[in-house]
Amino acid sequence: MTCRNLCEACYTCAEIEIVEQDKTMPNLGPTELIIVLAIVLLLFGVGRVSRIGGELGSAVANFRKGLQEGAKANPEDNNPVEENA
Repeated sequence: MTCRNLCEACYTCAEIEIVEQDKTMPNLGPTELIIVLAIVLLLFGVGRVSRIGGELGSAVANFRKGLQEGAKANPEDNNPVEENA
C-alpha cells in the first residue's frame, strides 16, 4: 500500500514510517552482547557456561565427523546425477 492510500485512511506519513520501523528487529551490537554474556555468567557461573560451551563444540565436531563418515560410506550419493538428454 502506498503512502497516498494510507493517508486517505486517516494516517499521516510520519505514522506510516513509525509503523514500518516497528516491524524490524533491533540489532544487537557488541555492548548488548557483552551485557547478555555478563547476565548469563551471573546466572549460571563460569564453570557451567564453559562446560556447556565444550559440550556444544564436541557436538558440532561429532556432527561433522558423522557427515564425513556418511559421505565415505556412500560415495555414489556424492556424485551428481547425469541426465540423458
